[in-house]
Amino acid sequence: MRVMRRLLLALLFLIGLPAAAQALKPVVVARGLDHPWGLAFLPDGRMLVTERPGRMRIVERDGRLSEPVAGVPAVAASGQGGLLDLALHPRFADNRLVYWSFSEPGDGGAGTAVARGRLEGNGMADVRVIFRQQPKVGGGLHFGSRL
Repeated sequence: MRVMRRLLLALLFLIGLPAAAQALKPVVVARGLDHPWGLAFLPDGRMLVTERPGRMRIVERDGRLSEPVAGVPAVAASGQGGLLDLALHPRFADNRLVYWSFSEPGDGGAGTAVARGRLEGNGMADVRVIFRQQPKVGGGLHFGSRL
């Protein structure tokens, strides 16, 4: 049994060598985004991307940018705050639900919030904040919010 494990590990190591030896080559897929922060691949191959100043955009497969997605709530875009991460619902193809985190302005400053909406064309419908930090804080500190 030990011999089989060692052989399997050696084989896996050897298979991985060519991949490790290849150099990574960055490729520009879109231009014109302002501080892109989070992205999610849509089922049709397009990307939904957040821009920290408060815009969400769709990047077409050929790299063209949509106009900003309508219906995204206002964000507190200062310091490390803004429109941050996003994630598609596991059944996005059926329900079109998108979740995103952002620094939400409010009394006393800003705080991390998470919203949910349904992507319809180039807009969000039925947008609802499902998490809201209380109390809000001043200073544009870190709004950690990986989804």
